[in-house]
Amino acid sequence: MSRRRSLSRFGRKVMFRNRSKSNDRSKGNNSKDRSRADPISFDYDLSNVCNHLEALMNAARYGNTDLLYKLYIHHIDLKMTDETGNTAMHVAVMNGQQKIVRMLVVLCAPCKIWKIKNNNGLTSTELCTDKKNVYSKKQTEIIHRNFRIREDFNNLDNPPSPIPDGFVDVDSHYNDILVKEKKTWKNEERVLLSLDGGGIRAVITIQMLIHIDNMLDGKLVEKIDDMAGTSCGGVITLLLSTNNRNIEETRKLLLEMRERVFIRGTDKSVPKYSSSGMEYIARHVTTWEDSKMSVIKRHRAIVTVADTRMVPPQLLLFRSYCPEMPEEACEHYNAAPYFFESFNGLSDGGLIANNPTLALISDFLLTNKLEKSFAKTAEERSKKGNWKIGCVISLGTGVFPTEKIDGIDLVLAHAKNPIQFAKSFYKVFASTRNLLHVLIKECTASNGQPVKYAREWCHSINTPYFRFSPHLSQGISLDEIDLEKVMQVMWETELYVASHRNQFVKLVNFLATKPKREGFDNPANSQDSESVEQSISEMSEATTTVTATTTTTTETS
Repeated sequence: MSRRRSLSRFGRKVMFRNRSKSNDRSKGNNSKDRSRADPISFDYDLSNVCNHLEALMNAARYGNTDLLYKLYIHHIDLKMTDETGNTAMHVAVMNGQQKIVRMLVVLCAPCKIWKIKNNNGLTSTELCTDKKNVYSKKQTEIIHRNFRIREDFNNLDNPPSPIPDGFVDVDSHYNDILVKEKKTWKNEERVLLSLDGGGIRAVITIQMLIHIDNMLDGKLVEKIDDMAGTSCGGVITLLLSTNNRNIEETRKLLLEMRERVFIRGTDKSVPKYSSSGMEYIARHVTTWEDSKMSVIKRHRAIVTVADTRMVPPQLLLFRSYCPEMPEEACEHYNAAPYFFESFNGLSDGGLIANNPTLALISDFLLTNKLEKSFAKTAEERSKKGNWKIGCVISLGTGVFPTEKIDGIDLVLAHAKNPIQFAKSFYKVFASTRNLLHVLIKECTASNGQPVKYAREWCHSINTPYFRFSPHLSQGISLDEIDLEKVMQVMWETELYVASHRNQFVKLVNFLATKPKREGFDNPANSQDSESVEQSISEMSEATTTVTATTTTTTETS
């Protein structure tokens, strides 16, 4: 009898506990105690404005990165708030969604979304330190995840210094001296911007450009005079020089391009990708169609291309300008690469100049020399070719961690024992693979020696040189389409910008003193430019050709 009573009491307790759980599930959408096991559909009609807020908050609450990315691509404001003043960042922090937190920091940059306050006056950072009302194991797990989120916020607000105390970076110190000595800008001094190649890693470049542009109140494009880019850096160069496209729109386009460009061919595995995606983007998405490079008037733009129909490959430059020299001189001046073949046989300039800084500087000086050399009178010679380099900015696509290899010795030992011979053959095969890997890395190097050469060249002519390229925790291939990996390198770029903020501020303060140009007229002669016109769509297809070739070679190695 007593046993029946205890069972009945136990049953009532179970029923009561189940009712309490159902009541918890009926709480508001922004409750921290809402169960993640609730069935929910993430298939929202984003054409309906009423669905935007609900989709954003559910993406933050349940950690749906794909939905958050979809909202960003559809130009939906990720900083909008609900009735309590909470942003998606508040909701993500309350639910311990670290990936969503990092993604919001990246996509909302340069806005510091974690510093936005809700109606209670609390920021997302302050919510990380809230240890009150912890009743369940699930809430304890969220608190532990919030500790990691709080560390992320601390790294953004109080980043560690890239240079240890007591050490002095000689290059940065000498750069500071050159900046202080240049008190005023001269009319003939120009700012050169170089953008490295790297495929999808161009999101690193565009992330740094967004911060620099924000510090300059959106006037970065006005401060730049000459631009050069390789691979996707060349695409950014053209996007910023045409269509009046701002940097934020360029970031959206690059993220959207990754799945459209890297599409597999139907009938063949080599090349790895079809060029149809790049052709579609060049003709329709960018509205370039069959436009000529000469239509670019805002800057003097250069895109590097490699002619792989000869050994060693020759560097060709797609230009939006031409030196002011007679037509007959252009026809006979074979030393300078002013000829523009079709895309057949042309590959990405990353095979020769993945860091186009040296190509940009040398072409700048060569243009001055050509204009002076072919001037007919002394008076004309004194007026032409007087441009000077006022500043060089070089943006990279990340520095990979160094890799250890077993060696590159190709020694095949003659052994009577077949097992020993097999081991020796395998060692030679591994060394051959390592040698090929070293050659590819060296040919496409954009950091290391190319940076040193460019820096010393600029400092030798008393020109400030700014180089920015974040150190990545792990390598990422140029054809990576995984959203999580792409967001990770963009997050590490945010940490790099925070830790090197002093250098960015020095660059911004230096550019802010540069007077505004009188319009964006191209200084080149229009008649001469027509003789070197080249279709941008052809350049884009040549860029796609090398991207597939380089990727295939890397996968083979």
